[in-house]
Amino acid sequence: MYKTIELTSKNSSTVAKVNPANGQLYYFGLKRDGRNVMWPGGAPQEEQPKSYGWPNTITFPFPTYGPVPNDGYITVNGEKHKLVQHGLRYNNWKLAYVSEDTATFAQSYTAGTVIQSDKGEAEYPASYTMIGEYKVENSTLHILLNTENTGSAPLTCAPTLHPAYMLYTVGKFVYEGGAYDVREVLHESGHVRTLKDINTVSLVSDYGKVTVQHDLGNTWLWVPPVSDLNQSPYLAAIEASTTPELLTDEQNKDKELPEVNGYRTLLRGEKATYHYSITIDEL
Repeated sequence: MYKTIELTSKNSSTVAKVNPANGQLYYFGLKRDGRNVMWPGGAPQEEQPKSYGWPNTITFPFPTYGPVPNDGYITVNGEKHKLVQHGLRYNNWKLAYVSEDTATFAQSYTAGTVIQSDKGEAEYPASYTMIGEYKVENSTLHILLNTENTGSAPLTCAPTLHPAYMLYTVGKFVYEGGAYDVREVLHESGHVRTLKDINTVSLVSDYGKVTVQHDLGNTWLWVPPVSDLNQSPYLAAIEASTTPELLTDEQNKDKELPEVNGYRTLLRGEKATYHYSITIDEL
């Protein structure tokens, strides 16, 4: 059993580290300077920082994204099902393949199975498999997410990637047509801001620049509360989702899941594949 999985680009310029226990990427950086651009919350316990907050680096919310209204119940085909925030994200990932520059993880779910977590119980009426792959190429880390409906019931979902990055100084999110200082996002309701139809965002600070590109359709920015942004380090997330809305938005609270903007339905045997990349740019 690997204690940690280390991936190296073929030109040996970058290195990534993945925790085999939870399938989370927790380190990505240039070899020559040792700078980790990722928030290390998902690292193995022996590498966990002592005083950091969010205990993850990257999660894959599925089949729903964000908080759940109506006391934690969603409606699918007229039936109510109990979910927690970000759906079944606590389902276990298992290592499926590893090479010098690639690590692949897989998880499966059978309709109606109850997933236990510290957030409560969650279950869903459709079966599926998910494949998550990390691949290092030069100064870019590629993440592939593949979902397949393996059961007879329709699978309605909003695939999402939820990675978090490290900031040491006050930074800003830059995208085509605009920019937001992290302090603007911090002071938003829920500490989030949605960038609808935006698929490329850079996180820029005095410490460096990281550029994210994806094909999920919408970007969500998240900066959780901190007492002092000048008190290093702190977290800034660039999330990607097929939905630009939350289930708790007023217009969605009484909708069935397939009616919510950005949710798609996969029939038996249908697959959906998405890509998310992280590139370290030099300033």
